[in-house]
Amino acid sequence: MTFAFVPEAKGQPNPRRKTPAAGPNRPRSDNGDYDAFARRFWSHVAVGRPEVCWRWRGSVSGTGFKYGQVLWRSRHQTPQKAHRLAWELTAGPIPPGQCVLHRCDVPLCCNPAHLFLGTQGDNVRDASQKRRLTVARTRKLTLPDRLAIRRSTEPGALLAARYGVSAACISLTRRGRFIGSEGTS
Repeated sequence: MTFAFVPEAKGQPNPRRKTPAAGPNRPRSDNGDYDAFARRFWSHVAVGRPEVCWRWRGSVSGTGFKYGQVLWRSRHQTPQKAHRLAWELTAGPIPPGQCVLHRCDVPLCCNPAHLFLGTQGDNVRDASQKRRLTVARTRKLTLPDRLAIRRSTEPGALLAARYGVSAACISLTRRGRFIGSEGTS
């Protein structure tokens, strides 16, 4: 498989151009050279002591949590998460159905000592135990309250004050996220 690491730093050529400019910063194909890819990958990681996070210094994803990303040079530019590649470079392939999770809860961390394999269910349980889930609490709302909120045209802030919940809870309820039996969240 032919692949290349394409950094997205200022001064680098645009990786989407058909004919990149010649020079030392020109994206190159590794032609399957594992060591060259690994050297280039780790040059974008702030490697430090084993107990501290090794932060990714290259391109990051644009939405939600900011994960490091690496673009593969192929027919279609497909961003790969940097922490997953760090796992593959140090521990081997990731089995199907498995996720690479962070013990440190730092999305940009690529320290293999801070990473472990688990399922998506393990990821949700880990987030719940560490109290980092961002699901709105709706236990105060009964099913009729939720349905009334969905039908209401009043501003969300007004409804939030009336029902004693957050504006985010009102927004999510209006989008149908929390319509269900009473007492569930």
